[in-house]
Amino acid sequence: MARRREPPDISPGALGSAAADGALEMLFRDALLALDDDAAGRFKESVADAHRAGLIDLAATAAGTPGPVDHFAGTVYGAAIEALEVDAATVIGMANSFAARSRDGTVPYFMFDAVAGWAACDESRVDAMLQAMGVGDAPASLRIATLQAGLRVDRARYLPFVANMLVTGDASEASAAGFVLGTVSTADEAEGSIVSDAISTALSAGDLERRASAFEAALTIGLRNGGDPAGAEAALDAVADQANARLRRIAATRMFLARDTIPDGLRRRLLALLGGVEKGEADTIEAVNMAIAQRLRGNEGEPYRALFKRILASGIADIEAMDDSAHQVLTANDGSLEALVEDWVADGSDGLINAVCDIASLTASKSELTFELDFGRFQLSADQTLASARKVVSGLMIQPVTATSIVLGLMRTGHADAGDGLEALLFNPVLISYWEGPKEYLENASPSQPSIVQERISRLLSSLADYEAAVRSAGVIPELGPTARQNFLRQLYRAEAQRSIREDMPKRSAIMDFIPVTRVLHGDSVVSEVFTGDGPPQRQEFRMGTVSHSIPLARLDAIDPVGFWYQRIVLSMGKAP
Repeated sequence: MARRREPPDISPGALGSAAADGALEMLFRDALLALDDDAAGRFKESVADAHRAGLIDLAATAAGTPGPVDHFAGTVYGAAIEALEVDAATVIGMANSFAARSRDGTVPYFMFDAVAGWAACDESRVDAMLQAMGVGDAPASLRIATLQAGLRVDRARYLPFVANMLVTGDASEASAAGFVLGTVSTADEAEGSIVSDAISTALSAGDLERRASAFEAALTIGLRNGGDPAGAEAALDAVADQANARLRRIAATRMFLARDTIPDGLRRRLLALLGGVEKGEADTIEAVNMAIAQRLRGNEGEPYRALFKRILASGIADIEAMDDSAHQVLTANDGSLEALVEDWVADGSDGLINAVCDIASLTASKSELTFELDFGRFQLSADQTLASARKVVSGLMIQPVTATSIVLGLMRTGHADAGDGLEALLFNPVLISYWEGPKEYLENASPSQPSIVQERISRLLSSLADYEAAVRSAGVIPELGPTARQNFLRQLYRAEAQRSIREDMPKRSAIMDFIPVTRVLHGDSVVSEVFTGDGPPQRQEFRMGTVSHSIPLARLDAIDPVGFWYQRIVLSMGKAP
């Protein structure tokens, strides 16, 4: 175990000297880095004692120290504020000082718990803080902490007060009140009525801010364990005809934070609201992505998979935007990935076929994904079968084994009249572009296929063998390749491009303006000095290795790039070239 730092002098006199030198916050940091938890707690108490004794002035230090407050000083300030008998003006002054020192002008996080703990000690402190916020002297961001302190000190008085603030307060007050009401666990029917009546009244209000705050409070209460799903359902019904991106984002966020099973009625309403998400709502789409990702698997995931499918099929978002959901589907081992691929390929829409291709590209494995698919339940026509297969081949041209497995599933369980077209599609462009991977897959898969599919595979492999033999017998035809002059010019162009990149890299990096560059010779090992805290450092050396990965390139692309490109474009439209 590494040794802690040597603790600095933290006596009362040392605290006073550090405050006089403007280094008190630095002493806070050094002390907490060197002390264990118990000693750190005693140190924070000693800081409060030093303030009471007049040896230090935390308010003056907060105002006079430049730069943002770091985590260590923040924890000391927070503990001291809760422990001290300071007035509201001092706490407000410190909060304003910290906000002025922060990079974005906001009150730092440690002040919220500090104010909540300090105000909860005396009802008059809550009143003083709220009054100061009302006239703009105190940061409005402390209103939530203050209201929560009020509930702790006098619940009977402040619960109706918070409820009334949601209904009649300004936008900032309504937002804070809605958040606080969402955290309240009502003790009896009377308290429940106070909260539900306030939320219902605010939901019927005309201003969007108040409705959004009430809506979030209702969902927070309805989605937590032991909450009130009926109230959340009523809130969703109230906004159903006037939903917007903000309400959808709130709903998705609350669903993401919910960890328990969502009741059926509430789930239906939530998914109906989220189904209205529109293209361009980037924040809402990301929230929906995270919300449904954790619920996609298993039988209970069907409604969420339906929403996932709708978003992709309509072009509202792609797999990149829905990456969390895609990862959950990809890593499932319950058969839901195969069911999803069957459903999306059978649908045949461009968005879903592209999504299948994108999901197949997400795997980190060196081997391509293969599927055992059954399209029998979809009763596809021959045209639908061929159109979907062509789009799959076009989208998965750099993953030919995956494409072959999907087309083989369509050949086995799709429409029988599509068999000849699927066989031709597998031969050209898949097999004549990739001689190894798809061939090996078909050889291994053939024994488990129906006899008619085995016959098609046998013809495909025989045709590929004939094609390979013909190509190899022709050999290299120099006349079809680039001329010596073209090769020379291309080498010159590549060398010039690489030289230009090397010269421009330092110029485009701001870091390089103030970091000196030293060129050294590199060996084949990494040498490190490891400090264990016991004696001198130990030298460790690790031999470096190489990691490589390669993928086959389509032979047709090398032979006829323009024709190959055109073929893929036509196939992507579900048509025969």
